[in-house]
Amino acid sequence: MAVHLSDPWLVAAWPGMGGVALLAGTYLLEKLGAMPVAQVLPDAYFDVQQVKVKDGLVLPAELPRSTLYAWKDPAGRRDLVIFTSDAQPGGQGYAFCEELLGTAQELGVRRIVTFAAMATPSHPLSAPRVFGVATHASLREELRGLRVELLSEGEISGLNGVLLAAGAARGIPGACLLGEFPYFASTVPNPKPASSVLRTFMQLSRVELDLSEIDEQAEVVEERLLELLERLQRSPDPPVVNPPPDPWSQPDPLAGAEALAQPLDRADEAALDEEPDDDDDPPADPVDRDERRRIDALFEAARRDRDKALELKAELDRRGLFKRYEDRFLDLFRCGE
Repeated sequence: MAVHLSDPWLVAAWPGMGGVALLAGTYLLEKLGAMPVAQVLPDAYFDVQQVKVKDGLVLPAELPRSTLYAWKDPAGRRDLVIFTSDAQPGGQGYAFCEELLGTAQELGVRRIVTFAAMATPSHPLSAPRVFGVATHASLREELRGLRVELLSEGEISGLNGVLLAAGAARGIPGACLLGEFPYFASTVPNPKPASSVLRTFMQLSRVELDLSEIDEQAEVVEERLLELLERLQRSPDPPVVNPPPDPWSQPDPLAGAEALAQPLDRADEAALDEEPDDDDDPPADPVDRDERRRIDALFEAARRDRDKALELKAELDRRGLFKRYEDRFLDLFRCGE
C-alpha cells in the first residue's frame, strides 16, 4: 500500500435511511475519481444471508464489499481517503471500525468525517438542514461556524457513529454530518439531503466538487416524494409533516435551531405497557392484549429494519390505530443513521 497522501481525511459512508450517507459518499468518490487502495475483508464480519437467483439458477454467494479509495488533491491542499461499504455488519461493528482505522492510519489519516441521515417531519420542498456532532470541542466549533445544527443529545445508530468513537479512542478527531429528510420516505433514496451534506463537507474540507448532477437527481426525486406525500395525506391517518416553505418569505435560517436540533419526542408508553391488575376493572381499550403484542412485534421489526416502517404504518392505518401510536412511530426516527 505505497500511497503517499498529504494531510488526508477519512470520509466514511454506509447504507442507511434515505440512502443519504451512501449517496453522498459514492458521489464524492465518483466525481473526484478516487482510486481503490485497500479493502476490509468481509469474512470476519459478514455471513451469507441470502443468494441471488437468475433463470432458475442460484448464483454464487457474495459478501458485502468494503473498500477504501484515495484521492490526491491536484492543488496539493488536502487529500482524501473515502470509504464505502455495501452493508453494515450485524455484529462486531467496533472491531470492524478498528480494522478500518488501522488501515486509514497507515495512509496517514488525521481526521474522520462520517455521513448519516436525520429523519424529521420536514416537507419535501424544504431545504434539508445539516445536523452535526463532533468528538473534539475545536471541531464542534468549526461545525458551529458553518451553521451546522449541533445535536445537544441523542444517538447516532450504526457505524457512522461507532467509527467516531473508535477514532476518538485513537486520538483522531471526527465529526458526523447528518442530512435531514422527510421521515415518511425512509426507504426512498434521497439525493437532496445528500447534496446538503456534501455542501457542508466542501466548506469544512475546502475540497471543491461539482454538485450539479446530484442536484438534478434531487429535483426528480422531489417530485416523487410530493406524489407519495399526496397519497399518504389521503389515507385515514396522514403523516405529520411541516408545511412547505413560503417562497415569498425569507426567514432566519437559524430561527428555532436550538429546538429543532432536539431529537423527536419519545412517547410516554408506561400506561400502555402495564398489564391491568386482576383485581381492578381495566379501562376500556380498543387494543386487546394479543393485538398489542402483535403491534409490539411489528415495531420491533421496524426498529431493526427501517425498511419495514412503511409496512408498519400501513398496518396501523388498516387497523385505525395510527393516531394512538403516532408518537411511538415517530420515535423510530428520533436518531440519525
